[in-house]
Amino acid sequence: MDGVVNEMNDTPSLLRGEVHNWNHWLAIHLEGSKSNRSLIGARVNVVAGGLRQMDEVRSGGSCFSQDDFRLHFGLGAYKHVDSITIRSPMGRRSGLARLRRIRLCW
Repeated sequence: MDGVVNEMNDTPSLLRGEVHNWNHWLAIHLEGSKSNRSLIGARVNVVAGGLRQMDEVRSGGSCFSQDDFRLHFGLGAYKHVDSITIRSPMGRRSGLARLRRIRLCW
């Protein structure tokens, strides 16, 4: 992943992630349908092979920053995901098949 740092009274810095390996990854972008459109607070569990990972959708860390709402999961050599489970901030649990809008980026 790449990143941009906007420094005060200076030019922005571009941080390039130039890793040359052939590992796989998955990015998930959730979208709510009512009041919490960004699904802040949702928890996503991904299982690929024997690897189990969890991440949560978070908002900005301070008044001058913003987190990416996409969740990134490194899969290593695995090419397939065994399961994705999403727990909404309201406590509802859903598998991938029951979601209305989700974008998977490979």
